[in-house]
Amino acid sequence: MTKYLKKIGAKRIINIYLILYFIFLLLCLFYIRNNKNWIGECDDYSLPVASILNDHNFSINCNDIVYYKNLFPDWSDYIDDYVLSGYITRNGSGEMTWYFPIYAIVCIPYVILLKAIGVSTIFAFRLTNVTVLMIALIATVKILNCEDKQKLILLITLSINPIVIYIVWVSAEVLIFSLLMIALAFWYNKYYKRSAVFLSLAGILNPTVMSIGIIMIIEYFIDLFRNRNNPIIVIIKENIVNIIEYGTCFIIAIIPMIYNYYNTGHINLTASYSGFTQNSETIFSRFVAYLFDLNFGILPYYAVILLISIIMFVFSIIKKHQRYFLWLVSFIFTVITYSIMAHINCGMSGIARYSSWGVLPLIFAVILFGKENIKTDKCLTTYNFILFVGVILTSINILFTGTLSYKYFTPVAKIALDNLPSVYNPLHSTFNSRVNHIEGGYNIITPVVYYGEDNYIRKILATSADKEVLLNIYYSDTGYDQWFIDKVNKLDEDMTYINIPKKYGIKEINDIN
Repeated sequence: MTKYLKKIGAKRIINIYLILYFIFLLLCLFYIRNNKNWIGECDDYSLPVASILNDHNFSINCNDIVYYKNLFPDWSDYIDDYVLSGYITRNGSGEMTWYFPIYAIVCIPYVILLKAIGVSTIFAFRLTNVTVLMIALIATVKILNCEDKQKLILLITLSINPIVIYIVWVSAEVLIFSLLMIALAFWYNKYYKRSAVFLSLAGILNPTVMSIGIIMIIEYFIDLFRNRNNPIIVIIKENIVNIIEYGTCFIIAIIPMIYNYYNTGHINLTASYSGFTQNSETIFSRFVAYLFDLNFGILPYYAVILLISIIMFVFSIIKKHQRYFLWLVSFIFTVITYSIMAHINCGMSGIARYSSWGVLPLIFAVILFGKENIKTDKCLTTYNFILFVGVILTSINILFTGTLSYKYFTPVAKIALDNLPSVYNPLHSTFNSRVNHIEGGYNIITPVVYYGEDNYIRKILATSADKEVLLNIYYSDTGYDQWFIDKVNKLDEDMTYINIPKKYGIKEINDIN
């Protein structure tokens, strides 16, 4: 591979790849052109387009709905049932959406263009998603100060990402992904101010992104005070203008907070709604789920990168590789931050939508800093080959999960549950949501029972209150009734999983062939 890259030139391959990838995205859009479904949080993201064009403000009123139906006739039947935040602006001009309308503003040029040429305006959101993604990929390879070979591997890994599933969504996820990608490219080069600007723009769309900014600030001051000959106070005085300028770059992210607080008294509307922030699960359990859950976690898509990141973490401690450690912390900190939001079993395609962009610091760190721990070309070639295998696994997962409903188990989760049910123990709410095909799944009525493809039971979520029901309804047709009775009798007041391997043949009494 190394000889091939030298012969053709990694830079030329990058340019060819970008062109082919762009054509591929356009072909995908053409293929799904007849799909006019209401995908994602259409009301929150598309209504502000109508409001801004109609009466030049962000809130939604009755006149905006009338204008919307004319602007987006393909969605006119859906919009009467729109659901927004319920908060009214301070001057009473209209209802506020859950999200600050930066994504809507970015989509407006395509809306105006498509309206002018007589093409359905609903495609403006998909075209915007493709455009910002391509701009970000091109900008990233141009910005980064690293070898072209590493740029190529990074480009392929970034482009073959579950974010491609969200291109058809009317949602800010692709824009967040794109802005964050550029921010990380600048951060890698230690262009702190430019990085802060793009990070803050992404932070307008989702404030949890700003957790990365905290790590960026820490690194900035570490660099400022490294090998200092003067007292800290003197260094600060000498660099006060730069420090203030850098800090000012982050102010962009607080614009929505000011807007929200002025109108509602809350700096974040989703965080003010108890339904999004309160349930019985812990932040830590959601953090683990975002990393490892086989339905929406990072692991099924990035098992190779996660494994390498752990190995590299050991090397970073031994070799005192500070930058890798900080980038890894920024990834962990980001996932922890959006794990605070309790509503975890909600709209997604394959990977949880937050994680589609939340994984970016990890990808950058593993690919760009990995080379620094490798001494020989042969080892680097092996390392890059392993990364390429990871990309192939990601591609397979995208193909098999991208079109599935988030209310059903993914193929990987089903394989685990059908063959090794004790290996996969999801959040109770996730299990309930996917078994019963419902949103959220936080109000659990036990027992919750998962059946394998052969109609035998593989997993039960239950409490001691369910003992009588379980023993009366289920039996073993392979002679393991006592095993099942013992498992049921061990249940207590807390919800617990009973894992049932195939050989025990547990099924409903009425399900007798």
